[in-house]
Amino acid sequence: MQLLSRKIALHPQVATAAVETGLLEPGPKPGPCLFPRSFQEKMKRLTSKGGFEFFKAIEPIQQTLGFLSGGWWEVVVLQKMVETGRFRDVRWSVNVGQRGGADLEEDIVALDGVQITYVSCKRGGQGSRLLPLLDEVRARAQTLGGTFTRCFLAIYQKPTGSTLANLLNRAKSLRIKLLFPENFSDPDPFL
Repeated sequence: MQLLSRKIALHPQVATAAVETGLLEPGPKPGPCLFPRSFQEKMKRLTSKGGFEFFKAIEPIQQTLGFLSGGWWEVVVLQKMVETGRFRDVRWSVNVGQRGGADLEEDIVALDGVQITYVSCKRGGQGSRLLPLLDEVRARAQTLGGTFTRCFLAIYQKPTGSTLANLLNRAKSLRIKLLFPENFSDPDPFL
């Protein structure tokens, strides 16, 4: 319950998105956000029942933490895709897979004309393992729509130096376009 009363400092755009979606509520003054009071009430009510009710009680918290740990970047990328007007049937957090098989969640899937577009979003940074991720991204895109699927990897924290150079070279060879925050000042970074 202590977690639910903590103040959460966020980038202003992320805070706005979190409040607008109902995952957080604004604090007493501009700045840190708070978990909604309804979370605390629901948690008290459901945890007192025990058993599986506990999992229902923590579900809103898990959704909020998922959003704060990277889901917000997916929402930013999704919003830019919609703004371009290029894509139709844009889907976020899509569950794909075969009946009876593994259920895989993909960040963003859309149509550009008749061509499937696949976007994987990662926070990135120097310590992240982005280079081996490229092969996985290409394989998952191919599974969705075949060889001609347009494929993007949107990385929030751009690596530097040789890490970036290796990433750019490997992405080019796999036909994956890399997107970084600076690309989002372009009217259509998905060209």
